[in-house]
Amino acid sequence: LRSMEEKVKRSELMKREKEIVGETPENELKISPRWMVFEPTGNYTQPIRSTISVENLDEYPVAFCVRTKERHMPRFNLGYGILKEFESISFDVMIPPSNEWIKSEETIIGNHHKIVFENLRLPPGTSIPEDQKDRSLMGRQVFRTTQSCSSFIRLYTKSHLVLLPKK
Repeated sequence: LRSMEEKVKRSELMKREKEIVGETPENELKISPRWMVFEPTGNYTQPIRSTISVENLDEYPVAFCVRTKERHMPRFNLGYGILKEFESISFDVMIPPSNEWIKSEETIIGNHHKIVFENLRLPPGTSIPEDQKDRSLMGRQVFRTTQSCSSFIRLYTKSHLVLLPKK
């Protein structure tokens, strides 16, 4: 019964947020660290975890999204979200073991990989949920709605990742 109530609540949240179209924010997100360099742990046979933080430098809430060129590399425990004014959040970055890599080791190890953080300004008066899952759903919906209305209004902040060669 409880899970059904949660589904109904999330469904109502999604319907309510469908009309939210993001605008161009004034500032990029503050990403820390900007560069992540990983050393081989067991020659990349074991997953490697790290943490990255994202901070909203604006006086209004923003929706954010994390994108990489490779879908499987790296992995994040959060792909979309909402940050209130001057709020920051930390989340996990995971490099999967090399046997889960889709591309060859030569194309991944030693190369520069970009992580792009996109952000959109939320309209004034937008109600921000407290639950992180609801914020993630709302962030995803804001990006989808904005994409269909006007796709060139996002700000992009880049972060970088390098896997050092095996020893």
